[in-house]
Amino acid sequence: MFKQSFTINRNFIFTLVFVFSFFPTICLSKDFNKFSKVTFSINNIISETIIGYFEDDTNNPKTAHAKFYLNGDLCDGNVTINNKSSFKMECVSGYSAKGTYFPTSKSINAMGKGRDSKGNEFIFRIHGNGTATFNSFSKSLLNFNAIASTNVTNKVNKIYSPLKNYSNELIISNACSFDGFKYTNFKLDVVSRKYVDEAKRRGLDCDVKIAITKSEQFLADLDNENLCDKATDYLFWPNKKWSAKSSDLKYINEAKRRGLDCGVKENTTIITSKSNTKPTVSSAELKAERNKRLQLERELAEIKNKLKQEKQKINKDNQKPSINVFFELNGPNAKIYGRITDNTEVAEVLIEGEAIGLKNNGIFNTELYVPRNGLDIEIVAYDLKGNKAQKTLRLERKEVTHASGPTFDALNPSAKSVKSNPFALALIIGVADYAKTPANALYADKDAQQFYDYATMKLGIPSSNIKELVNDKADLGEILINVKDWLRRSAKPNKSDIYIYFAGHGLASQDGTKMYLLPYDGRPRLLENTALLRGELFKDIQQANPRSVTVFLDTCYSGVTRNEEMLIAGRPIVIKTKEQAIPDGFTLFSAASNEQISRPLEEAKHGMFSYFLMKGMEGDADANNDNKITARELHAYVEQNVVQQSSGSQTPELQGDKDRVLVQFN
Repeated sequence: MFKQSFTINRNFIFTLVFVFSFFPTICLSKDFNKFSKVTFSINNIISETIIGYFEDDTNNPKTAHAKFYLNGDLCDGNVTINNKSSFKMECVSGYSAKGTYFPTSKSINAMGKGRDSKGNEFIFRIHGNGTATFNSFSKSLLNFNAIASTNVTNKVNKIYSPLKNYSNELIISNACSFDGFKYTNFKLDVVSRKYVDEAKRRGLDCDVKIAITKSEQFLADLDNENLCDKATDYLFWPNKKWSAKSSDLKYINEAKRRGLDCGVKENTTIITSKSNTKPTVSSAELKAERNKRLQLERELAEIKNKLKQEKQKINKDNQKPSINVFFELNGPNAKIYGRITDNTEVAEVLIEGEAIGLKNNGIFNTELYVPRNGLDIEIVAYDLKGNKAQKTLRLERKEVTHASGPTFDALNPSAKSVKSNPFALALIIGVADYAKTPANALYADKDAQQFYDYATMKLGIPSSNIKELVNDKADLGEILINVKDWLRRSAKPNKSDIYIYFAGHGLASQDGTKMYLLPYDGRPRLLENTALLRGELFKDIQQANPRSVTVFLDTCYSGVTRNEEMLIAGRPIVIKTKEQAIPDGFTLFSAASNEQISRPLEEAKHGMFSYFLMKGMEGDADANNDNKITARELHAYVEQNVVQQSSGSQTPELQGDKDRVLVQFN
């Protein structure tokens, strides 16, 4: 019987097949007729390789094209030679570099300098012109991988490697030897070195020490069958026994380390002695052992076949991952979500350069801040082969809400109840649309109608004691009959509190000594005959002999309307009236001083004075929170807000009894 004189390292051959199937065999191309040694300096990391290239003299400018391996990566290079010579290179992994090319005579010691795609300084120098050989170029993959692996140790983040996208299982299968049962130790051959380095970078190991001898590597690469063949004297069961040769002791120890008995059942003394008894092994035990061995071999074959198919599938894969992405905006924040799939496996996903995790079905989600000017989001996906897919999203925030001016609460007199004033009377007048002048008093009718509710709910006046005259109901005759007849007949002498509210136009005489209130049918040019003289109005009200009189006048006497139209063309823009006294027992709230304009509050759609007058009566003017609002408190509240909103152009005034209680809350 002859022992097998040699064994084939199946893992080594398989790895070589995988490597040369993964990298195209460009060295057989007829296009490259020159080969040169090149030194690369990438961020001060020195590497060497052989490039194959050809020069094209037919173009102007002159060009050259090359292929080479750089750090285990297949790369294409192009050089343009003119007054601004340049170079550019791109690799399978996506790594690239470009910069300025410095040609020399016959390209001897020509060099290039620039930056790579990671921002590192990139320098190369060509040694000689075609001084290398075809064979040296063909071997550059193995030689250069050894050099590159040495130079790039612990600097893997400087230059991108396609191994980054390989699964841990693939890395271990290429970096570690397999004894038929488990991965044992890291391989020492040059081809496997890059996988070993990647395994170390990831913190992976084969459960053994890395530093082993070539002899140990040889033992580790032996499969169980060949190992037992070398460790025993006989090839056939059941008469196997351990070899007595001292040179075979290492095989015996390795077999025992693996837990193999190689069919040896007897107790023997290795090398120095032999047993006189033969082991007794039943046929059933032998059959069970053989079946166990065959089962293990089948499982090993299935694992190897599965790995081989996976590698072949990856090698042939030219399909990019598929990216389906959506987003939702919530103010300045965006939720990015979707699904990324691939025909093999998605190795890595980057959003704005940051790696994100995928669920088993490829689902992902993340959140980002979106600036006011929007954001372009780049999503990049790699598969195990290194195929790259990318998609860009443009995120635009919705138009922001700009401040359009102050806002004001709606008027609401119903919030707080007040004490009833059963003898009080109110005459409410509001004229917005005039019959004899085109200049209208903006919102005056609305103010009067709103004040009706404040008369009942805040002044405590019974609705049966209120007269409301609005627009065409407020002509001169109607106003006079209600003042001279209704008020006089309805008032209880010394018991009734009378309230007068007027919103509309006011006008002064040319000399400013008389103040008029303009009724619906009043004529600005015939004030003495068609308007109410304020002093006469007060005298008529005084004839009713009331306990008190409170007058609210949302008007002015300047001759200018709320919307700044002139009541009488040709008159001065502002008529200054002279201060006039009021009767005893009267309290007078005026919207503006005699020469100012009574303005509207556009945001609230009310006269400015009327809005804050009514808002203050709701309780906002109760400065000391004693559930009472005096004339002084109400005026202070109205004046403060009207001056602020009119920028000081309108100042309400108060005459008379400032301590009179106007609103009494329950």
